[in-house]
Amino acid sequence: MTLGEILKTAFSDAYSGLTFAQTVIIVLGALMCAAMICVSYRLTFRGALFSRSFCASLFTMCLITTLLIMAVRTNVYLSLGTLGALSVIRFRAAVKEPMDVAYMFLAVSAGVICGSNLLGIALPGVLFICAVLILIGRLPRLQAPYTLLVTGDSTAESAVMACITAATARRKLKSKSVMGGNMELIFEVRLKADDAFVADLSKIPGITSASLVKSATEYL
Repeated sequence: MTLGEILKTAFSDAYSGLTFAQTVIIVLGALMCAAMICVSYRLTFRGALFSRSFCASLFTMCLITTLLIMAVRTNVYLSLGTLGALSVIRFRAAVKEPMDVAYMFLAVSAGVICGSNLLGIALPGVLFICAVLILIGRLPRLQAPYTLLVTGDSTAESAVMACITAATARRKLKSKSVMGGNMELIFEVRLKADDAFVADLSKIPGITSASLVKSATEYL
């Protein structure tokens, strides 16, 4: 056998073809993996609004990746062509939660493994990872930080600081502005119990307003 024939055989017959029964089994395995991923995502979601479309996209992402890998695994030429085609595609969907990235990567990885006919790795692997994600999602979270905005007379700063120190577990001054005897203070705080101290702040002589807003990110 010549070198050209060896290379042609290596590139065209790298993998044996799948039978119809094997294809059905692989697709069913991918369906099970996709279902586990969607259930895990639903149980661990803690955002404001649950997106059914994103959950459905995770399900279809796993299946599409499985079919794609099943198609290109039999020929290296198709694999290289698919890689080149996907390299020019740019996905611009906004990811609102960092955990969504992990689920997207999990769905694609499960599809690749299932499409490679490695169900012995895909099913227990996805089950284990989903169990870990659910466990992480059930862990208690620290109390979210708040942004505190206080405006008023600059002479009341010491009284404001004393009230904030007594009512918060942790605090950090983020901004301070003073103009014409008036001040504006912005704090990042973690509360000890409740937000009743905001009313006490507003009662301090010289304070015109005190507002408390829940922060989207954690700084402390």
